[in-house]
Amino acid sequence: MEKEEKEQEKKREKEQGEVKEEEISKEKDKGRLKEKFVSNKEKEGVKEEKKEVKASKEKLSEKIINNKEKQNQETFNDEKKSPDTKEEIKNEKLIKKIFIVLVIIAIALLVFVLIKDFLNVGEITFEYHNLTFKKTRFGEGGLIQYKTNINFKSGNETINHEITIRNHPGELEKIPANISGNVLKNTYVSFQKKLTLDCPGDVQLAGFRLGYDLFGALKKLLPDINVDSGLFDLDENATEKEKKKLKNCLDASDQTMVFLFEEGKENRIYPDEEYENCYHAEVKECDDVLAVSERLLLVILDKLRGYEE
Repeated sequence: MEKEEKEQEKKREKEQGEVKEEEISKEKDKGRLKEKFVSNKEKEGVKEEKKEVKASKEKLSEKIINNKEKQNQETFNDEKKSPDTKEEIKNEKLIKKIFIVLVIIAIALLVFVLIKDFLNVGEITFEYHNLTFKKTRFGEGGLIQYKTNINFKSGNETINHEITIRNHPGELEKIPANISGNVLKNTYVSFQKKLTLDCPGDVQLAGFRLGYDLFGALKKLLPDINVDSGLFDLDENATEKEKKKLKNCLDASDQTMVFLFEEGKENRIYPDEEYENCYHAEVKECDDVLAVSERLLLVILDKLRGYEE
């Protein structure tokens, strides 16, 4: 009995051992299958990478070929252009270069002229009514002035007289001026009271210019004549000095000229309709007082030296 039990137990142990071996074999088979699967996956990944690399190389090669074809086509087109077309392109480039050079030269000349004028490099001279004027500056970078020397003939004697004006004589000609007859006589310049109040600085400057340049010339030519400036209208508060220097058209005569500076609608110098040798010098703005006085100066000096246009 015991013998049978032992045999049965051995049999069971043998069966169990076979079962274990079978399980171990199955596990081994599974491991081999798994390894095979992983290996296949890796191989497929490598293949994919190779495909991508190959595709990239193909695209790069295609791009290089296209660029070469494009360059070859451009070279071919350039070679295909006619000689006339090439000459036209060459001429266009040359014209552009010449134009740029001319623009640079023009700008350089303009800058030079402006700098020369501002710094007064050298003296600028010009002719006006047979007189040589010099354009100068009063002080460094100061106001522009025009100077000239006038030679008057008095018998066998030549009298020199220098004048200085602020305005270009050519510009002053735009102011109408009608003065006739002999001007070598007593001369009075009278200012409107209102004008002296509205434009005090301009009236003083004009009075100085006429006093030095005009009266100075007249006195050189005829020392005995009377020249003076004052007012031609007075109010109740006028001083005795102003009353003594009062001159208007009533004082004009064959031996005396009177010039009345007054406010007006335009700049002009014209004779009085009633009184001979009496003239009105109208000014539109305060800035015009000096210009009108300089126009009067040049007209009288032209007559004194016998200049006729």
